[in-house]
Amino acid sequence: ICTENKTVKNAQIKPSGLSVARNSGLELAKGKYIIFIDADDWFNCELKNVFDVLKKQEDLNVLYYTAQSVVEDENMKIYAQQPYKVDFEKIYSGNEVLRLAVNYNFPHEAWRGIYSRSFLIDNKLSFKPGLLYEDNVFWLEIMQKAEKIMFSNIVAYNYLIRANSIVRSVITEKNVKSVFDNIQVAFENNCRNEGYLVVAAHKMLVLLKSCEYMCPTKNRDRVISQFQEFKEIKEDIISLIDDMYDENIPNLLK
Repeated sequence: ICTENKTVKNAQIKPSGLSVARNSGLELAKGKYIIFIDADDWFNCELKNVFDVLKKQEDLNVLYYTAQSVVEDENMKIYAQQPYKVDFEKIYSGNEVLRLAVNYNFPHEAWRGIYSRSFLIDNKLSFKPGLLYEDNVFWLEIMQKAEKIMFSNIVAYNYLIRANSIVRSVITEKNVKSVFDNIQVAFENNCRNEGYLVVAAHKMLVLLKSCEYMCPTKNRDRVISQFQEFKEIKEDIISLIDDMYDENIPNLLK
């Protein structure tokens, strides 16, 4: 493909994780839009209809499309995912999405959207190397910066579910450590947006509960003990939130 089409570039980099691979692609890209796709996934033909939306709304920062899950078994079962609980005709700001996300857990995977390349570059938005669950932080940073976001109910993406994927693998101390790393990154910018803080806290809580749920019995004691080892980090986060509010901390944030 690369030899026949000069617009296609194949970049070979040392194995350094998903974030480094995505950032490398972002640096090499020259087009108007950026799409991130995981190695096992694929697009539907309906993706062309998503671009038809972009032709009408060329100044969008992000356009999020709908995805469906495909389970890797002999039947390749497809599970349609519910569309976003939004007005598909409306253009939202990131702050408006955050307010909606207080009551609705918005999907945050990076592969769910088409991004304006200039928007990502101008706002220095990229992925944090070394993090698991890095899409959480990326989504939160997008919401802080974006002024024009739209959602589409067009099912354009197939997400393949494997038994050994990162998010479905055995939970270890590394997973727990990475959750707290996500928390630190999400809060280190000292954001005073209450909606951002509430949604960030909720997403990190979901990650922690997932770690506890998927942790095998033989690792559970070790993982639980590691939760305690991060007490200092948790206290720093609590102090940061306390500093942001002179009076009572909002109940949702608690």
